Amino acid sequence: MSAADVEVWSVPKSGHAEHENEDAGAAASADWPVHAAVADGATEAAFSRAWARELVQHAVSAGVVAPSESDLQVWRAAWRDRIAPRLEMRPWYVAAKAEEGAYATYLHMQCRASGEWKAACVGDCVLFQLRGDALHLAWPETDLDAFDHRPALISTTPNSVPDVRTEHGTWRPGDRFLLATDAAAAWLLRVGPAEALLWGARSFEDAVASARAAGRLRNDDTTILLLTPHQ
Repeated sequence: MSAADVEVWSVPKSGHAEHENEDAGAAASADWPVHAAVADGATEAAFSRAWARELVQHAVSAGVVAPSESDLQVWRAAWRDRIAPRLEMRPWYVAAKAEEGAYATYLHMQCRASGEWKAACVGDCVLFQLRGDALHLAWPETDLDAFDHRPALISTTPNSVPDVRTEHGTWRPGDRFLLATDAAAAWLLRVGPAEALLWGARSFEDAVASARAAGRLRNDDTTILLLTPHQ
């Protein structure tokens, strides 16, 4: 039995294919401590989708919640190695754009069998802790106006120091955690995060389409990672 159940639901912008989805989510939940992370690549930068994936995959595999500069140096090198073959087949200006760097928001939480958790965030992703059907905690953003601003980002640019916020708390058996990228987070703050407990992968897609059509959800890549730790 794994230490936690994890589901990742992600829908790209309307009119875009899945390979254009710049959100990413990953988890390591087989043993304690459990790690889960989401990231949202910045659309205006080159290869931010690849950067978001490098962030979450390296963070959860290494068990790094709040990355240090030395961690980021390794992850940035992995990103450069990943995109290098693609640059060879692209026009020169794509390589020039890549030199300007890729950017992403980032949220990572670690959950321990002892009933403790800690998290780190850069930007406007949000962590929700649910106790039963009630919201126990939303962190770091609860102000809907905050999602209209330019968020802090982790960059592939060397020696760029991200603004990392950290938090910690405790959990009880039955608690559930939601890690949401910005569009999903603002949506959940409007409708109540317990709504997510009704969804599966297919019903999440339907809920996203309905909310976008009704104007309740911004047309952006929309990702939620649902984590249920076991006692």
